[in-house]
Amino acid sequence: MRLRPAATCRYRASLPAMAVLLAGTLTSACANGPEPASGFVDSDPGVAEASMFTAAISPGEGSTDSLAASYLAGRIALDDGDFREAAENFGNALVLDPDNIDLRRQVFTLRLGIGDYAAALDLAPDLVARDPAFGEARLLLASAAVIENDFDTARRQLAGIGDRQLLAIAKPILDAWVAFGGGAVEEGLALLASDADGGSGGLERIQRYHAASMAALAGRLEPAREGLRELVEPAVRNPARLVVALAAVEVMAGNSPSAANLLRGQLALEPGEIVLESALAEVEAGTGPALPIEGPATGMADALLSLAGAFDEQGAQAQA
Repeated sequence: MRLRPAATCRYRASLPAMAVLLAGTLTSACANGPEPASGFVDSDPGVAEASMFTAAISPGEGSTDSLAASYLAGRIALDDGDFREAAENFGNALVLDPDNIDLRRQVFTLRLGIGDYAAALDLAPDLVARDPAFGEARLLLASAAVIENDFDTARRQLAGIGDRQLLAIAKPILDAWVAFGGGAVEEGLALLASDADGGSGGLERIQRYHAASMAALAGRLEPAREGLRELVEPAVRNPARLVVALAAVEVMAGNSPSAANLLRGQLALEPGEIVLESALAEVEAGTGPALPIEGPATGMADALLSLAGAFDEQGAQAQA
């Protein structure tokens, strides 16, 4: 029995949701993996393809009944929104039809979507070997390598990522953090600077935030502070992570009063914001706050989350 792509089934993995899941692998302990996603499978034709299949039974193959049953059970579970059951059944089908690349992609997407990081990681090397352009599997392998401080492997995996829109946009920032993690500070900063020069709007601001955070981690506090001050607008509400990053750099530079004033000013515009309140308490106690981006892993995670948010916002505006 073989499974063929079906033109009538159009389940897909949303790239922004996939980016959130991959970010989770960078910020979660490997043993636990990311939290399961909600809405990571989408039927909107505007998001990336994750093929479904239709059964074509060839007489004489001993495992036909079992393969057909596993496939059909998986499809029913997927239609019902039971992604864990779908992953189990499609996984059983994959054992019986291991050369089916479309089925292998589907199982990988489902495993990652339900937060089964270990199973997705097990599938990723063979998936990349069979389908070198499958960027999500490469990004998962790169993320795992960064967690292990294996930046050479991470660099090789990122180099193979194709031009799917979100991953292509994220790649220069991810490359920069991998370079930084490998000790190439100047290369990392140069990648972010050159990319920011050609960026626009929200993407440029993301790149500039990462450049400032990287400079701060490298001990270059004055350019970090200058870059963050340009991003934090006075007398308006700003993203909490930008405000906390600037407050952290002010504290690192010995300017705790400036950090406290900054946080109090933002809290006056956004009373009760817990992230800002926590940061102010740390400033007043003389214990922080820490930079929101603590190193390559959290830098890569922030890039994926920020870009996923920007894509979702773009989609919402397009539908308005």
